Amino acid sequence: MSIVNAMRRRIRASQQGLSLVELMVALAIGVLLLLGLVEIFGSTRAAFGAAEGSSRAQEAGRFATEFLKRDLRVTGHVGCLNERAYLSAAGGLFVHMSAGAVAAAPYAFRVDYPIQAYEYAGTGPGDAVDLSAGATAATVSGEWSPALPTELDALLNEAVVGSDVLVVRFLSPEFVDSVIVDIANAQFQITDLADQPFFTLDSVYGVTNCRKLSLVQARTAPVAGIVNVGISGLNAVGWSAQFEDGYAPPGTSVHNYNYVVYYAGIDGASGQPSLKRRNLDPSSATFLGPSETLVEGVESLQFVFGVDTSAPQDDQVDVYHTADGIAGLPVGADDPARWRRVATARMGVITRSPNSSSAARDAAASQIRLADSVFTFADDGRVRQSHETLVSMRNRNRN
Repeated sequence: MSIVNAMRRRIRASQQGLSLVELMVALAIGVLLLLGLVEIFGSTRAAFGAAEGSSRAQEAGRFATEFLKRDLRVTGHVGCLNERAYLSAAGGLFVHMSAGAVAAAPYAFRVDYPIQAYEYAGTGPGDAVDLSAGATAATVSGEWSPALPTELDALLNEAVVGSDVLVVRFLSPEFVDSVIVDIANAQFQITDLADQPFFTLDSVYGVTNCRKLSLVQARTAPVAGIVNVGISGLNAVGWSAQFEDGYAPPGTSVHNYNYVVYYAGIDGASGQPSLKRRNLDPSSATFLGPSETLVEGVESLQFVFGVDTSAPQDDQVDVYHTADGIAGLPVGADDPARWRRVATARMGVITRSPNSSSAARDAAASQIRLADSVFTFADDGRVRQSHETLVSMRNRNRN
């Protein structure tokens, strides 16, 4: 019996398990390991979010600057000469949307203004700009300097506070050279029918032969190589035998006319501040088409222009001015002439990540320097970046 009792005691001893102290120690170690894993996961997630946010902001900046650079480089392209050369000849620049004089043409067709811009008040070099309230839409044209013209009223309640507006006008690099302008019958005669798809009803075209330039609207689609470009639609005046005779191959080219407005605005679908664009729409009362979102995450555009103030003009940049400083330049006979002195554009863009991707930061980290201005944003955890580049306008040289 003693052997049996001893075996029972050994079995009971083996079934006693862990003591309370051992259990508490094990739980403490488990909790510490779990906290470490949570900390590692949180840090990894924050690092991944910051890296992704930085990548998205950088990508938005790259795309935005490429869109703007492309059109800035061809600003003022009006054929083999630029608008200054055409304006220097009697009847050299003929706009059918007015009485022929470009100064009387509607705003969209002022080809004597190759470029224009509107500076948002208080965002010039040296200014401190507080945008901590978030991206909000501007509501009054006078918030820019000079004030937005009525032709750009469509930007109100969409363009964001603290961002400039850019307007460019140019002829497309693509062209056809198989057109004879029949002055008597107000027609384009297309000698190569393969070029017919280039022409569409109501589109606006620039015709040039390196001595003069005419801007006109197509009033019909091409039929058997004929496009009507007579008085109707936007064409307020007919063809001038005195100033417009002689458009024929070789040496005559026909280009699409482009009028483009760039700005930072609120995207209606996502609610994000975005780089937006409006193109020419001949059917609109203001000739502005619907807004087109190009790049999301763009909070501000800033422009400073390099201007040739030499007399005589030598096409070398002498000073830099924001848009509101161009009007006060002591050069040029009028405002279009002063804008024709612009040779380069220093362009800046502030972009942000689409979502909060990092922990709260100090106030200094919420400030961005762009074009010699300091912008303060809300500490919302988004990654923000500034992007600057200098663009030379290829068509600003005298010719």
